[in-house]
Amino acid sequence: MDKSLDSLKAAGLLDVIEEWIKEERFVNEKTLQESFWLSEKEASLVLTYLIKRKLVEDTMTSNKGYRVVSFDLGLQIYLLDIDKEIIEAWKKEFEDYPEVEIVHEDFKRFMDTHDVEAVVSPANAYGSLSGGYDLAIRDYFGVEVEREIQKLIRQECYGEQPVATSLSITIPGTNKKLIHTPTMQTPSLIKDPFIVYQAMRVTLMEAIRLKVKSIVIPAFGGATGRVAPKKLAELMRKGYEQIISHLG
Repeated sequence: MDKSLDSLKAAGLLDVIEEWIKEERFVNEKTLQESFWLSEKEASLVLTYLIKRKLVEDTMTSNKGYRVVSFDLGLQIYLLDIDKEIIEAWKKEFEDYPEVEIVHEDFKRFMDTHDVEAVVSPANAYGSLSGGYDLAIRDYFGVEVEREIQKLIRQECYGEQPVATSLSITIPGTNKKLIHTPTMQTPSLIKDPFIVYQAMRVTLMEAIRLKVKSIVIPAFGGATGRVAPKKLAELMRKGYEQIISHLG
């Protein structure tokens, strides 16, 4: 016999389902039936309940079901790169996360048109902003930004910041933050792509700690590190999901 929504609630099942969906990306009647031994009618009632509670939403673009609403980071995220292959990989991996905006342009043009509160540098353990994306940051804000992050590394890390950790400074002459998240000790290939996942996680953790409202993040490991676009995009998405699934 089918149970009413009140009966499911009294049995504590709705509370269990609300906890369960935090680890899921999509929910539909079939997954509810299979996971909780619900009838078709009961699954329909539960799905309606979740929609009314705004715990899931119809993306209108996915055939996977209703997207689980992420806990709000309160953070506008921009992923920025000039490499078309990386951009396409990001778009595919983050297609279910409209709160993450993919931008295909260079750093200077982006900064001239966007007022973000935090900028991420994926440099090296010594804070050298002397090439690629990091050089673009130094060119835009001036050499003092490099001196300040190197000073902090000497103070906090005895001159060498561990890979896949984040430190932050206020960029001299601005109210913006620089989050420094090295993906390598010195410029070199990244042999363990898992670093990309950790770099994304610790960057977001530092942004949350700083309470910034907007951030621009580059492709961790995408240039000197030579991590394949598809792989780095997947790992960055997984790092993002790990953070949002543990908020609330």
